[in-house]
Amino acid sequence: MDKVQTKPKGITQIIMPFESIIRALGLTCGVICLLIALLVASGVVARYWFNQPLGWTFELNNFMFVAMVFLAAAFTLQGGGHVKIDILYIRLSRRTQLILDLCTSVLALSFLCWLDWLVFSSALHSLSIGETSVLQSWPMFPVRLLLPIGTTLFIIQLLIEMGRDFTSLKKLREG
Repeated sequence: MDKVQTKPKGITQIIMPFESIIRALGLTCGVICLLIALLVASGVVARYWFNQPLGWTFELNNFMFVAMVFLAAAFTLQGGGHVKIDILYIRLSRRTQLILDLCTSVLALSFLCWLDWLVFSSALHSLSIGETSVLQSWPMFPVRLLLPIGTTLFIIQLLIEMGRDFTSLKKLREG
């Protein structure tokens, strides 16, 4: 039998593209992690076997690490990988877990909005002054711009998770 494909409706139409982007960036961050490992290894080989250190690898690794951390944060949230104190959390009722998740999400959202504003302002300042890196004089703006992009995606994923938690809580109350 052929399965009938239904088009997502309502809020799901809005959520799905964001979650797909976040998933793709999460997988990209896995590739970035592999590239960091390869750059470190090539730097070690160049320095100790050929006595030719690759000075640019240190800065590039730092830039890629920042990209990996900020761009993977939303992916980690999407997969439920952020820290919870499971030994206490699993002992709570489902309703209490959802309420606790919503409360911590509101706190996280407040912090992330402040952080997003801060890193976006920093990126704009970097662009306005033409900031460059110390060792290679690479422009800093593209790297600094990854921070608000990652933080904004984290905020979007957090809002999606809050919506799901709120819907689950509403269903528990009704059922």
